[in-house]
Amino acid sequence: MFYTRPPIRSKCSPSIGYRSACTLLVLLAGTAALAFGRGALAATTSVDTLIQVLFGDLPASDGVDANNDGAITVADVVLAVPVLFEGVVSDLVPHAVNDQLVYRDTDPLGVVTTETTTVVSSDPGGAFVIDDEEVDNNHQIITHELQSYTDSGMKLLYDGYTDEVNNAFTTCSPPLRRMVMPLIAGQSFSTTIDCSVYSTLDGTYIGDSNETDVFTPIEIVDSIEVAAGTFTHVVHINGSRQVIGAALETHESYFASGVGPILDLMTIGGQTTRTELESGTIGGVPVVPR
Repeated sequence: MFYTRPPIRSKCSPSIGYRSACTLLVLLAGTAALAFGRGALAATTSVDTLIQVLFGDLPASDGVDANNDGAITVADVVLAVPVLFEGVVSDLVPHAVNDQLVYRDTDPLGVVTTETTTVVSSDPGGAFVIDDEEVDNNHQIITHELQSYTDSGMKLLYDGYTDEVNNAFTTCSPPLRRMVMPLIAGQSFSTTIDCSVYSTLDGTYIGDSNETDVFTPIEIVDSIEVAAGTFTHVVHINGSRQVIGAALETHESYFASGVGPILDLMTIGGQTTRTELESGTIGGVPVVPR
């Protein structure tokens, strides 16, 4: 569910649908990551307000002295930057071989399918492959993909996929940034990518697409209830995907530390598909809400 496929645009047909203060903030992002550990941080005031006070555009008021040292300084701005999650990608999204998550997908018409994601390979360089298969209630395969990723430690990159049903493979350049650590509330990261699709049977070029993906960490949610149970201290990330010639796709995604994605609400054209965790095994141990 966390892993989406690019659309294909054929050679001859239209796109086919598919399922100065600013500079200061950028410099402070790394500092904030060092200042705080993993978890939610409650900001005492907004970063914008603090910066305006620092530059004399606003008078100081109650609550802007974040560290209570009697002065308004850059240190107060650092404290106002909420770090939602600090660590490496695998802390939030495990991906050891045989890790498996099973999801219940409910489309806008109420049709329910089952999606299973299993890590089938990895290497010391951080590359790993996920087998993603979706079946209907009759166990008929709807989609089956082998999705390629790279975990650099601080970034999760999507490299492309092989469509086992339609005998096609996709490569994307540059790789799509799916996650950047630390996760800082409101700090978006985006990638504009070109993806090309080829036949796995003879290498024939099938089509391509151009898209822009944006991901924005939002907040720590106290608890989220899904089919697998109720998870606490969940990271909420907003995502959007705009493909030339296609409708905007948006995602509200929720991640549990040490488990990965537990809920995704995908909306296209006002229609929402809900994908929620039903069960899973991480490191050989069944997933238990915590």
